[in-house]
Amino acid sequence: MRKIDASEAFLFKKEKFKLRILWGTLTLIIASMLGIAASYISTLHRQEINNKFIGAQAVERMVLSNFEGQVLYLDERLEAARKIVKSEADLESISSFELLRNYPFKNTAIRNIVVLDKNSKPIAFSPALDLPMSFEEAAQIAKNSVFDIPISTAVIKGTRRLGARVLSIHLETGQYVGAVIGVIDPSWVDELVNDIFKSYGMHLSLMWTDFEITTVKKTSKEKNEFNSLYKNGIVNKSVNLDLGARTSFNFFESGLFWTRSLLILIIAVTIGFCCLLAGAMLIQSIYKKQTRVSIREHLNNVDADLHAKFIANMSHELRTPVSGILGACEILNNMGVSAEQEKMLNLISTASSHLINLLNAILDDSKIQANALVISRKFEYVLPIIRNCVELFTPLAQTKGIEITLQSTISENTLINVDQLRLTQVLTNLIANAVKFTHQGFVSVNASLSFNSAEKDFGILVFKLKDTGIGIPKEEMGNLFKPFFQVDSSESRSYGGTGLGLSITRKLVELMDGRIQVQSELAKGSEFMVTLPVECKQAEVIVPLLQVQAIKKQERSFTNLQVLLADDNEMIRSVYSTLIHSLGCKCILAKDGQEAIDLFKKDKFDIILMDCHMPILDGFEAAAAIRQLESNSTSKPSTPIVALSASLSEQDRLKCEEVGIDEFCSKPLKRKALEDLLIKVCL
Repeated sequence: MRKIDASEAFLFKKEKFKLRILWGTLTLIIASMLGIAASYISTLHRQEINNKFIGAQAVERMVLSNFEGQVLYLDERLEAARKIVKSEADLESISSFELLRNYPFKNTAIRNIVVLDKNSKPIAFSPALDLPMSFEEAAQIAKNSVFDIPISTAVIKGTRRLGARVLSIHLETGQYVGAVIGVIDPSWVDELVNDIFKSYGMHLSLMWTDFEITTVKKTSKEKNEFNSLYKNGIVNKSVNLDLGARTSFNFFESGLFWTRSLLILIIAVTIGFCCLLAGAMLIQSIYKKQTRVSIREHLNNVDADLHAKFIANMSHELRTPVSGILGACEILNNMGVSAEQEKMLNLISTASSHLINLLNAILDDSKIQANALVISRKFEYVLPIIRNCVELFTPLAQTKGIEITLQSTISENTLINVDQLRLTQVLTNLIANAVKFTHQGFVSVNASLSFNSAEKDFGILVFKLKDTGIGIPKEEMGNLFKPFFQVDSSESRSYGGTGLGLSITRKLVELMDGRIQVQSELAKGSEFMVTLPVECKQAEVIVPLLQVQAIKKQERSFTNLQVLLADDNEMIRSVYSTLIHSLGCKCILAKDGQEAIDLFKKDKFDIILMDCHMPILDGFEAAAAIRQLESNSTSKPSTPIVALSASLSEQDRLKCEEVGIDEFCSKPLKRKALEDLLIKVCL
């Protein structure tokens, strides 16, 4: 499946830009509409509240004046009843006519006039007394009163507290003979003004000082509350009346206001809906195009992943038999063969090595295509890495009669934070190409490290590789770093190769945040320059690796080493055990992870070589189990475990670190590499 070309990528970006413009415009339109609507509604809100509150204040004044007149009338009736009681001794009852003087209580707050004797028992009342009603509080106030003047108090009716005016009755001698009580129930206010106030979306509460007599209780969550015009209440000095009114506004009961507001909101929502509908149709069109591109991208990624997994699996399966072939060739060479046999073995070994290199290149390319190649950096001495890469091709250059040189301005004690494997891969690919395409003259490698004046810990690592080879035509320079590209088919047949080397090299350099450049002239040679930004530091000069190996090799031989080799492939076990024996080591074999654990429990080993992928129990699980056994036992020291795998995946390397594996080695493992491994890990 082909990848998205440049025109399709541009179309995808263009559609995404249109989508952003669309949402931005819609958001701006809707925000503007809501802002205008909110401003207009706010203006209407203020006007409605002001108009309604002015009307409510007028109603307040009317109700308060009316109520004041009723209390004055009640006090007059209480005084008349007191005089009747004082004028008649042993009074047992008073007629309603005498109490009311033909003025019945209608549409007023006055509920009853009750006359109590000195024992607080009712002896007269008008109109009919609505029992049960408790007068204990009012009677007690009357008994304690010194002056015969009306006092505000309360009576109890069930669970309600009703307002009351109480007037005590004393004879001229000062003897207390009873009291007259006027009961006030302001529930009539609701019937009188509720209809008016509901049209305003308001409510009126009448209160005595420290005592609210209305049936409606104000809640703490009530909104839009206004202070009454009568902030301190109305006080009538003649009757000691302290009465106030409080007006509150209920936002959800304002009919006119909500009628206009809802109309505005409906218009705004309708316009907004039309805009959203138009936008949705445009979004749908854009989304279809974007979806097609996204699906194409997804299918390309799936195809790349499947391709990478297939290449990785095939590489793993091919590397295992090739590892056996290389190992067998080394064993035969060490056993002693004739000159003709040695020549044939070298051919087999060379062909196998070429096949391994080809598999590595294909595997690296598949990882890069699937974005699965990870750069693992750590501080390394950079000069030995460069020297090893140059020395690797020195024998080949000498056989071709060309000179290969290294010039470096980097000090021996310089450490750089780099992925050693990938840096080596970049250098060997470039040096290999230079040696391969050069028939006479020279190949020079120049390495330098320049530091940033502001940041001493960061520098620029530069490699220049110059050769006097066949060169590259100018018309082919643009295709040089493309996968599987070769200058022409005749050169491909003459020199071989897959055309992946330079493609992988450039991608590796880019993954390390670097840049690669090339200058070339046909028949005059080429020059490649690699520039890498690196973190660096200085350390003490180390002894070269070869000297360390020689010193340690003299300190201890391999004859005392006992090696446990775990691998499910019979050919690998046979070949590698022979290589281990050829070094003088003892080798114990296990065909799976569980058998390796059982052998570890019975015996002591200097090193464990563990294949990662085995049946029953793989190398990762077996290594984790061994580390667990070591942590549970104080007598068993930590045994070095080296992973042997035909897979070069970064996931396997990371998993090795997680389970406690010390080293990771890829197959094939040659005799020299095995010797160096034993020196590094055991000696």
